Amino acid sequence: MKRSFIILMALLCALPGVCQQLSSSSNFTISLTANKVAPGTKLYLLYQTDGSKFVDSAMLIKGCYHLSGNITKPIRATMVLDIHNKGLQTLLRKRQLTSDVLQFYIHPGIIKATIGNTLAETTFIQSNINKDFAILKASLKTIFDREKEISSRLVAEQDTAKLKPLEKTYDSLKIVRMPILKAFITGHPNSYISLVALQEYYSRLQAADNYNLTQAHLNESKSMFSNLAASVQNTTDGKQFARQFANVTRLAEGTVAPEFSQPDENGFQVRLSSYRGKYVLLNFWASWCGPCRQESPQLVKLYNQFSSKNFAILGISLDDKEGRKAWLNAIKVDGLQWTQVSDLKHWDNDVVKLYSIAAIPQNILIDPDGRIIANGISVEDLRIKLNQLLLAK
Repeated sequence: MKRSFIILMALLCALPGVCQQLSSSSNFTISLTANKVAPGTKLYLLYQTDGSKFVDSAMLIKGCYHLSGNITKPIRATMVLDIHNKGLQTLLRKRQLTSDVLQFYIHPGIIKATIGNTLAETTFIQSNINKDFAILKASLKTIFDREKEISSRLVAEQDTAKLKPLEKTYDSLKIVRMPILKAFITGHPNSYISLVALQEYYSRLQAADNYNLTQAHLNESKSMFSNLAASVQNTTDGKQFARQFANVTRLAEGTVAPEFSQPDENGFQVRLSSYRGKYVLLNFWASWCGPCRQESPQLVKLYNQFSSKNFAILGISLDDKEGRKAWLNAIKVDGLQWTQVSDLKHWDNDVVKLYSIAAIPQNILIDPDGRIIANGISVEDLRIKLNQLLLAK
């Protein structure tokens, strides 16, 4: 498999305070003017594609940063300014509140921006995708700040009785985002960011319908997608999103679960069809997913209770290549005794795409004939279902 590595170049600017366009064979270039940033400050670029992480850096020279590389489609990326010369690993490990961080999109073409006193004050001069992304982020800022606050409290809270109300409030904020996302999508039909917003909007509808999308929600999503410009619909991500509509029928309860094969922890290929004759739960998870790890003890209990009664679990991990060690460690620490598979491609996992997984943890229950009988089932509902299927006979 080919890997596209970014080459970062720090070149001299022709004029002080003005960054000129790079002359390069790369299909994207980034030129950042940063007159307010201290000379010698290092800038890091982080992004991930096809299960591989890329991290590089460039030094500020004469008020400019230049970066270039090759990608095939727009990709969410992160810039980090090391204003205190701590080094990236220290910044990531400590996740210091003082870290100067900006999420944006790298995409084929020219990206020009001016950095203010911080990356948060960056203004994109040439990049419609990032201009639109800035508009969407601004409209969601109040909600995002509230989510960040509750997320910090969830991590710090030791009293389990207080966790439920916090989780409920956090989930409610996801619903509050919906009309804002819809308004942006409707108002920006020519924007790639509208497709990004629609992907989130669609996943919220799926969650609201317990991952069995109603016809009304399906029609709403189709209508919103059809109103996007053809140039947006025909992008790689646009075509992939459109396939999800067909998957609503293809992955409906009562249909045969799509066949797949992926390697287990030891590299041996495991086929879904090898579980025919048993009830099998497809458990989509990752070592880095907090809610997935919180769900593990309940799954272990269910597995111990029903594994001798014609029930199996097949874990499908969204970890990446660099996260292989963390994946294996999580299997051991959480006591996951069932088979685990992964192609270590993160959200680009082939089975994740095949089953249109938009959020994790996600559980799909398949009967002995290979038919889907519950899509998006919670662990508690799974317990009730297994009692009905395996103990009530």
